[in-house]
Amino acid sequence: MGKIVVGVNGSDPSTAALTWAVDEARLRGYMVEAVLAYDLKRVLGSNYPQPATKPGVDLQARMIRARAQDLLHDTLRCVDAGQVTVEPILRERSNPVDELVQRSHSAELLVLGTGRRSRFSHRFNPSIAVRCLDRARCPVVIVPEPNEPT
Repeated sequence: MGKIVVGVNGSDPSTAALTWAVDEARLRGYMVEAVLAYDLKRVLGSNYPQPATKPGVDLQARMIRARAQDLLHDTLRCVDAGQVTVEPILRERSNPVDELVQRSHSAELLVLGTGRRSRFSHRFNPSIAVRCLDRARCPVVIVPEPNEPT
């Protein structure tokens, strides 16, 4: 069975990308991997990985993990997958570009949204899309932000 990989981060553009990917997967008989990747060390800054010396760091890491999981599942709930299999994938120690590019090696399509702000603590903006375009091993679809002129 073919696979479409889509980058998600809780933003409206990533929800639009997931919606597009699910619709395309339905037409092609593919499954979808919805990938939310972030680098926990980068999010926590210089406090990580020293939880023994900084007691609040472990709590912060757990809170970030829980928020990321919530964002991933909230995004999935916004899309009517119907009979399409959508596998949620959360990677907390991965650069989003590297994770998406690696997954593109076994995918038929890589789908990304464009936009300005994420509800998560990083941006999923055209620079990530451009870096994926340069490195992906499958065709890449860029879905414009909802209500953005095409």
